[in-house]
Amino acid sequence: MYKMNKKLTGAAVVTLSVFVLSACGSPEGSIQNQWSEAAGVEEDFAEKDEEMTELAQAEQKVFENLTSYESDEQNKIESSVEEAVSSVNERKELMEKEQEEINQAYDETVEAGDPIENLENKEMTEEAKKAQQAMEKRNEAFNGVHDAYMEAADEEIDMYESFNDGNLELEALEEQLDTINSSYEEVENYRETFNTETEVFNEAKNAFGEMTEEES
Repeated sequence: MYKMNKKLTGAAVVTLSVFVLSACGSPEGSIQNQWSEAAGVEEDFAEKDEEMTELAQAEQKVFENLTSYESDEQNKIESSVEEAVSSVNERKELMEKEQEEINQAYDETVEAGDPIENLENKEMTEEAKKAQQAMEKRNEAFNGVHDAYMEAADEEIDMYESFNDGNLELEALEEQLDTINSSYEEVENYRETFNTETEVFNEAKNAFGEMTEEES
């Protein structure tokens, strides 16, 4: 029995606090508004990530069934393959939606660039720029997550469909698993960067907010 270890961890989600400003039209207010808009875009991100993980966990059971069937149980094999491929495609669709949300959230933060240049407080400017830089790195990291994830998913589909070949060799299956797990290790590396930059953003955003409250 061989287990397919998919490295599917939940990515951190940017959550922005809403600060009430006395001057809503101020640069500070505009910056925080754009950051809040970014958070709103990702409101359902964690839910999608959890759904993807649940699908992958269910696929693990299907995979274990496939490795236990005898060659004369072709109907069961074909049914399981169809189920697994459908699940992988569903995960791919969710990943596409996640990337759209991450990229849209990043676009929202880009809009904060002009008001940052109009800040008069040097320390606030530094924190705002730190947050913006983290969001750029975060966006790049998730694009890496997306590309590696989609590659791994396509590799999984190829592997599942190979079970329909009654002459599937164990060595060939092991090679496919190694390739898939290698791709998911790449996904994990990008996710770690994504999570780190999310934390950097949140810390800078919170520091900026505290300074804004002190000046109001």
